[in-house]
Amino acid sequence: IAPALLFGRKSGKMRGGRTPEQRRSGRRALLAGGVCCGAVLAVASYLQQTGIDGTGAGKTAFITALYIVVVPVIGLFLKKKS
Repeated sequence: IAPALLFGRKSGKMRGGRTPEQRRSGRRALLAGGVCCGAVLAVASYLQQTGIDGTGAGKTAFITALYIVVVPVIGLFLKKKS
């Protein structure tokens, strides 16, 4: 993916006619969003692993398998198409 990004920058296709200030602002927003998503993912992973530590293998497998059903159902309620 990185070579494609570099190629796009050299050709000017990724700039889209934005000013340097707009590009800086976009980078800041992207960085802030990435940090927030990473923090939420880290906390969620920690909580899941802590919960799994206190239960048996059967309960752990059942809860993990629920993700297969629950995530698409939540997507339907949020009207997201996969």
